[in-house]
Amino acid sequence: MGQNSAKNQNVTKNKHYVQASNKEKEIIQKYTNLKIGENLRILNVEFKFNGKDTFIHTLVSGEQNQQVIVLIHGYLATSLFYYKIIENLSQNYKVYSIDLLGMGLSDRQNIEFQQPKNAEVATQLFVDSLEEWRKALGIQSFKLFGHSFGGFISFNYNLQYPERVEQIILISPMSGSSVQPKYDLRDKQKFKKYSSSLTFKQSLFPKFLRCMHEKKMTLSKFLQSSLIPSDYFVNKIIDQRFEFQTKQEKEDWKIYFKSIQMLPECTDHLIHEFVSMPYVQPKISIEEIILSGKMKEQHIPIHYIYGGQDWMDWSGTKRLLSNQQIIGTIDYIKDAGHLIPFEQPEYLVKEMLEIFQNQQYYFNQMKNIKKQKQLQL
Repeated sequence: MGQNSAKNQNVTKNKHYVQASNKEKEIIQKYTNLKIGENLRILNVEFKFNGKDTFIHTLVSGEQNQQVIVLIHGYLATSLFYYKIIENLSQNYKVYSIDLLGMGLSDRQNIEFQQPKNAEVATQLFVDSLEEWRKALGIQSFKLFGHSFGGFISFNYNLQYPERVEQIILISPMSGSSVQPKYDLRDKQKFKKYSSSLTFKQSLFPKFLRCMHEKKMTLSKFLQSSLIPSDYFVNKIIDQRFEFQTKQEKEDWKIYFKSIQMLPECTDHLIHEFVSMPYVQPKISIEEIILSGKMKEQHIPIHYIYGGQDWMDWSGTKRLLSNQQIIGTIDYIKDAGHLIPFEQPEYLVKEMLEIFQNQQYYFNQMKNIKKQKQLQL
């Protein structure tokens, strides 16, 4: 799992890549009890993908343990997003936290699509690359945990490779709920009518995000091309969205986050195939996928966790569970918004361990519900 190809060497020698990589190590060493080279390793796991050499950046801890957890980050996040929970989870599990292909410190190869880009094609890219990563490491099965965008990818990986997933937890998954007609702003004319009902000041940010969406502009591309200094936007994002214990920790994250955004744009632009801006309305949702019958038989319960002040729409999750169209659980973490691993890491770990340790109980519950359904037929 070295870095043998010329392509990969060029990526890792990019000055912003080097800075982000160094800052990643610094954040781990300064703000966790994880020791690089002792109880945590940082890998670039290499494999062939679409005929090309590529790699997925990976943090691994708890290698003395047998059971495996794989953590999948959300959009604009990375494997380091889970730095507050890796240590506690690694006491009992082998924990892998990865950067999705084309994001974070993973390879940013040119992705060639054989057909027009859409949500299904983009989903397949991430699902297939995750499966190749699994094969490269020889992992047979694992517990899968995905946040936001990573939750949507995790759901679809479980859909296609159920034999590999022992348990699944979706933390505030993106595209969890179908868009209700009353609130549907995906259509250009509907959004125009909606924005005209706002005051000039109220409409500025939604219009800006919509313009970015229509141009398929990413934050990375915007920061690299904007006349406004990138530090201004990075500071705004970090100050408003993330919580840290010290000012220095916040400053370190700003440098890390900016370095990542200064890297060449890659799969991050695919967000526009999944959702419509400004309100992250899905073009295809988990709810729609389940109702379409693509999940022919549910093999494990699906566990959902949302923040009590989460902006992500969870109405579809509640509909699916209450109508028993899926079997699983839903929980809410009080005093947390969307970024639960940052805001309530200790409570989140407690919830995760409870789910993992009560695996048999949830399986039995699922079997009983399935029996009841069969008796009703």
